[in-house]
Amino acid sequence: AKHGGSIVPIRDQYVRDNFMTRYSEYYYSPEFMRIPEKERNTRFNVAPAYNVFYRPFICSRQKGGFREETVHLVNLPENGKETGQYYEKVPVRKGLTLKVVPRKGEKLAEAFAAIPQAEKTIKLSVNGNKVKLPALDDAMIVVLRYKK
Repeated sequence: AKHGGSIVPIRDQYVRDNFMTRYSEYYYSPEFMRIPEKERNTRFNVAPAYNVFYRPFICSRQKGGFREETVHLVNLPENGKETGQYYEKVPVRKGLTLKVVPRKGEKLAEAFAAIPQAEKTIKLSVNGNKVKLPALDDAMIVVLRYKK
């Protein structure tokens, strides 16, 4: 497919569409409520954050005996601007860490990530309040589970 001078192979589009369908619960579930901006800005930090867009896309829901938060990450092009589904190829971001500040009385119990390039979720290493993230190609959903 060609749009605005950028070429996006049909296979890449299929992978992204398949990913969004497979993990649609984390995109579209009405149980997820967007976390207020002040809380998003003080409780979450991705480092190094060069061209990683995530702050507007942090949500929360209660599920069973735990609370879940989702952090949706988007790897932006070098110009730092999102241009929709058709964009220049971006460099893979490696060595990313997500630091979270749990809400009062909660502990980060586990975390996993979903990325378009993997068929299954990836269990993430939690070290206190830091979560080591897999390489970010274009998009990623990080699911954080908290217990009281």
